[in-house]
Amino acid sequence: MQKLAIIGIGRWGKNLIRDLSKISNIKKCSSNGNQKNINWLKKHHPSLQYTSNPEEIFNDKEIGAVIISTPLNTHYKLVKKALLSKKNVFVEKPLATNVIHINELIKLAQKNKLNLFVGHVFLYNEIFNKI
Repeated sequence: MQKLAIIGIGRWGKNLIRDLSKISNIKKCSSNGNQKNINWLKKHHPSLQYTSNPEEIFNDKEIGAVIISTPLNTHYKLVKKALLSKKNVFVEKPLATNVIHINELIKLAQKNKLNLFVGHVFLYNEIFNKI
């Protein structure tokens, strides 16, 4: 099974870690260093490796996909670095702050034959499918 990493363990990142850890193999998590969030990770998911340096994730050959749940102003840089590191990417919406960056990231994913998925949680919610 492909190993995952999650960058961003704030409010939404915690939800992703909780849910994805049930169905996938998360190897590493990274954040901006908020001690409260790091303590939460160590308490609820002690087997996950924590790093404050996302470069450790990008350089880890075992990790095939990166989940990015960070503030919007970091999306472009982190997604680009992940794609350049040959990682598949799931990023919380929006993908970037402008269309030029969005198009660049899409082309980079296509060039490297990588998956690039933007989270639109409510788009796939059961209630919307019923409506």
